[in-house]
Amino acid sequence: MLETLRREQGVVSASVHHARGIGTHSLRHRVYSDEKQVLTVVVAAEQGDAIFELIYFTAGIDAPHAGMVMMGHAFRAAGIAVHSPTGEKYGK
Repeated sequence: MLETLRREQGVVSASVHHARGIGTHSLRHRVYSDEKQVLTVVVAAEQGDAIFELIYFTAGIDAPHAGMVMMGHAFRAAGIAVHSPTGEKYGK
């Protein structure tokens, strides 16, 4: 997903981390543990809807019980310019 965001949309302000939690299954009241990957992306407001749609469909979240995606306003962020080992500049 990170490579798709960088290659197709020029997004370099993205990161993935793992989250773990427990819950109960409502039908049998069984406790279970689950691990998920959390993707955080910071983009300009003008790119928000396009990036949201890209993540939603590329990650398969459009299927039932596949996950969730949320979008919110970032109050403060700093731009970053990333260079590849070959000297190519990523980002906008």
